[in-house]
Amino acid sequence: MKRGAWIAGVAAAALLLAAGCTPPPPKVICEMVKPQTGEHARLFEECWFKVPAGYDERRHVATWRAEQIAKGFTVEVAR
Repeated sequence: MKRGAWIAGVAAAALLLAAGCTPPPPKVICEMVKPQTGEHARLFEECWFKVPAGYDERRHVATWRAEQIAKGFTVEVAR
């Protein structure tokens, strides 16, 4: 096989893989709505490789909810 044909084959395979490999959308852990405006606030799941040592998801969600309530997001959307 000639070198040019081999490079073209590898490039074509890489393009096919790149086109079909879209990451899944992030998972929403919690969503809240501001009743006055209908605006939504969403908290997404942390990436497994970015989570810091000692990370507590329950504490993070509770803190996030408290911050959103202070901003006027008082209605939690069921997931």
